[in-house]
Amino acid sequence: RFADIERQGAVEDVERVIEALHGEIRDVDQLSLEWATWDDAWAYMQGERVDAFERSSLSPMRLASQKIDVLFFLRNEDGQSQHEIVWARSVDPDSGQAIALRELNHAWDAIPSRNPLLARDAWNEIMQSEGSVQGDLRDRPVGILLTEHKPLIVSGRPILRSDGDSEPAGMLILGRFLGSGLDADLTEQTRVDFDIWQIDGRHEVVEEAAAIHDAVASSAEHQVREDSPELLHAWATFQDIRNRPELLLRANVRRDVTAAGSTAIRFGLISTLAGGLVMLLALMMLLQRIVIAPLTRLTAHAVSIGQNEDFRLKLGMEREDELGTLAGEFDSMMDKLEHARAQLVDTARTAGMSEIATGILHNVGNVLNSVNISASLVSQKVEGMSVKDLQRVSDILESHADNLGTFIAEDPKGKHLQPFLSALSLQIGEEQRFISAELGSLTDGIEHICELIKSQQQFAVKTELVEEINLADKLDEAVRITDQALGKDHGMRLVCEFEDLPEITLDKHRLLEIIVNLIQNARQAMAGLQPRVLTLRLRHHGEDKVRIEVSDTGTGIEAEAAAKVFNLGFTTKADGHGYGLHTAANAATEMGGHLTAESEGQGHGATFVLELPLRLPAHAGAQS
Repeated sequence: RFADIERQGAVEDVERVIEALHGEIRDVDQLSLEWATWDDAWAYMQGERVDAFERSSLSPMRLASQKIDVLFFLRNEDGQSQHEIVWARSVDPDSGQAIALRELNHAWDAIPSRNPLLARDAWNEIMQSEGSVQGDLRDRPVGILLTEHKPLIVSGRPILRSDGDSEPAGMLILGRFLGSGLDADLTEQTRVDFDIWQIDGRHEVVEEAAAIHDAVASSAEHQVREDSPELLHAWATFQDIRNRPELLLRANVRRDVTAAGSTAIRFGLISTLAGGLVMLLALMMLLQRIVIAPLTRLTAHAVSIGQNEDFRLKLGMEREDELGTLAGEFDSMMDKLEHARAQLVDTARTAGMSEIATGILHNVGNVLNSVNISASLVSQKVEGMSVKDLQRVSDILESHADNLGTFIAEDPKGKHLQPFLSALSLQIGEEQRFISAELGSLTDGIEHICELIKSQQQFAVKTELVEEINLADKLDEAVRITDQALGKDHGMRLVCEFEDLPEITLDKHRLLEIIVNLIQNARQAMAGLQPRVLTLRLRHHGEDKVRIEVSDTGTGIEAEAAAKVFNLGFTTKADGHGYGLHTAANAATEMGGHLTAESEGQGHGATFVLELPLRLPAHAGAQS
């Protein structure tokens, strides 16, 4: 806004200079009118009272008092082609000395071209114009004439009687130079510092004036340039007597408005910042006392509760504002949280018991399948034993008790009795061995179930029964348990890749829980697929671990499900419950091991890896 005000002011300044120049032209024209209609001047041109008129009216003092720099009395006699100078005087604009021209033979063409003020080409344009004595003297030249030195405000008029009732006695040319004196008067009059240049090719001008002249002359509006932070320049052209824009004006406007505005803005900004800082400090102190200090106290109280887990601590901030309400609600929340934590502990304890019971029941279910099949096989074998054949032999021997020797030696039936008894003995021995083996398996299963059930008792108090075991044997036992539980799969190929490993000390029942779960899941994943290959591997892993791998060629595990297979309740089986792998992973962790799953994706099978320490962890084997 300050810059716009200054630009508008600069335009107004240059317009005031232009108006002042027009006013000066009007003053010169008015002065020439007074001289041209002066009866004494008309009489002088008629040759009357010449000496008296020249002494009184054309004296240097009188001309200087009227600020007349150039004055010509010209006459054109009938039939003459040139004007005769009756009287002429000019002031040198540089030195200020007057030059009288009566000695110049009174001939217009005798005016020396060395006098730039009277250059014939400039004056000829005036004298040959329609306002000359040869034309209509009422159409006269008036305006600014560009000379080889300074611009000249000039006015030409015919010399007439004051009443106008006469023929022109000649022509009067009156002029006033735009010199230092007139410039100073115009400056004082307009109160504008300005410069004037003649852009006519005969004068040197400053570079910026020459550069901007074409732009100013071709534009209908004045040009304003911000040439420095201190000055603003408004440029305009002024037409000479020939209506050509060869006079260039520049108004020099000091940028006092911007300077004062900048000072005011800086002062206002500093005052605003100072006031803002004072207000900010006051607000900070107020916030510190009313908000920050109570919040710091509340934060420290919350941190103390978090570190000590003592929810009985009370803040006790007695206030009637929002922070007091917040502190009261916080204390109330801690009371509720203490109560909720107690309930949560009870709930977690119950949930833990439920989870442990669910896992144990899942593992018991796996073993019960094997026990049930073993018991069924033993029952079938017992029912199918050759007890009736033995009873029949006993009846035959009892009926021939009196002649038993003769019967065996001579009777055809007696002769077959001994081979029959031998075959029956072999059959009964075979059945006895089968039943004994199944009873052993049944005993192992029942023992496993007993251990699982014992682990349910006092879930917070664990009893680990560790012993030295052979991992290869336990893998074989796990395969046998799954064969009994799921039935032997004759289309599945079992591959065992076992390295020689030393016996390690572990809880064999937990180990069987894990391996049975993994093998059973692998077989179920391969159900109905071809080929079905179950691979079991035993190998060293580093210096202090063993690695048990169970690989299958089943459906595999999708990438998004790989991270969730050990979560409680997660399952991909239609009839699954999501307890087996979760329980197996927990059991592996309790033994100091780690259970992971690997798969290349759907349809590429899966490998479950159980890593166990070769040496018993420090906490293992303790009974509590």
